Amino acid sequence: MLAKIAVFSLVLPIGAYNRYRLMPAIGVPSTQRSLVRNVGIESLILAVAVLGLAAILANTPPAHGHL
Repeated sequence: MLAKIAVFSLVLPIGAYNRYRLMPAIGVPSTQRSLVRNVGIESLILAVAVLGLAAILANTPPAHGHL
């Protein structure tokens, strides 16, 4: 759960910046480049996070539940 919160805390500010700063000025070519760059960074962070979490979970022994 903490890992999900950490990833979310990295992605949230980028998404907010894109939505509230870049989208209103989308007609400007430099703004379009910035938006594409930010979406790429956001996607990269998510991809690395997903792969990292999958690697951690693959190497973690399963919990021993008691019924």
